[in-house]
Amino acid sequence: MARWRALGCDTAKLKDENHVTKVLFVVSSLRICGPVVVLHGIAQHLRETGFEASILTLSPEPKSSMRGDFEALGFDISCLGLKKRNPFIPLRKIRMHIEENGVDLLHSHGPRPDLIASKLRNFLPVVTTIHGNPLEDYPLRFGKVAGGLAARWHLKSLKAIRNRVSISKSDEASLARRAGLSTTVINNGVDLNALSSASSAEKSALRHQLGISSDAPVVVVAGTFSPRKDQATAIEAFKRLPAGSASLVLVGHSGPCLQQCREAAKGVGNLHVLPDVESPIPFMRLADIYLSTSMSEGFGLNVVEALACGLPPILSDIPPHRELLEPGPGLAKYFTPGDADELATQLLRVLESLPSDPTRSVEISQSYSSKLMSQRYQQLYRSLDKAIG
Repeated sequence: MARWRALGCDTAKLKDENHVTKVLFVVSSLRICGPVVVLHGIAQHLRETGFEASILTLSPEPKSSMRGDFEALGFDISCLGLKKRNPFIPLRKIRMHIEENGVDLLHSHGPRPDLIASKLRNFLPVVTTIHGNPLEDYPLRFGKVAGGLAARWHLKSLKAIRNRVSISKSDEASLARRAGLSTTVINNGVDLNALSSASSAEKSALRHQLGISSDAPVVVVAGTFSPRKDQATAIEAFKRLPAGSASLVLVGHSGPCLQQCREAAKGVGNLHVLPDVESPIPFMRLADIYLSTSMSEGFGLNVVEALACGLPPILSDIPPHRELLEPGPGLAKYFTPGDADELATQLLRVLESLPSDPTRSVEISQSYSSKLMSQRYQQLYRSLDKAIG
């Protein structure tokens, strides 16, 4: 039995000194992507400090899923089996699931889960993590008209949820300015224990194993092939480099710009377009430089992973990237988003400075551990527990 009565979360909790707080994470699916990696980082540290967690997914898992990673940690996972474009949300069924499993708090990630959280906000405490500003991200993902409509629909749910988390100070300011939403900032984090820089011998072995047969320095770009990630600018800048000076590896999930990237890469030596890669980490470990050409980011999780692998970063000059590198001024090189000429200039500068010392990159990544992120969410959960209890 949950501690919160079905009639409203403002009622008193049951007195049980031995009670373990049960958190239900609600997500669309466990498809491999930034928000799900973040969810994994939050969840894996909860049991260390007196929390239990379970997961409710709305739709069946795609081929590229982290479900096995969560099951390996012992998490209970339930699925509603909804089609992605199905507007029906079975609130009664979800409420029964919450009561039967003694859930104390719901934490949503994503538009459809946020809709559910907004409908259940008077049933139990709810928290949402906003993974980027919808007003900036959705037009880049879905087009100006459809993206604008999707953003307004999502913002309606977000405005109904009191406990909102943004993943960077940049997003906090953007959401306040453009959407009138106040948020608490909790930076994303990664599992630093699973990441490390590679020696020259390890890099060579990984390149051979993954088919990157080049002795030239390797530049890696990670992210869904989309206008928002703007891999096209990376390709155009690479074409401006002297032949044989580097290899460019683009890894990520298939997206609307995949075919465009494949066409642009035709006939270009040492340029690899690799969609549907399960994890970008092996490619980061074999690389010499990390490049992000993103037009918009909520945080920049792949950048942190690359730093943890010891790579010097070249980044589009957007506020989240600047914020992310605040602990290490002067480490990153920046270029104007979409400017292939400026990017080519920065690539040449970094290529000329190789090999780089991985120490500073790795040190900066320590500020963004998944354990630290999870601890900050736990503090938020406890504050809700005290406020309502």
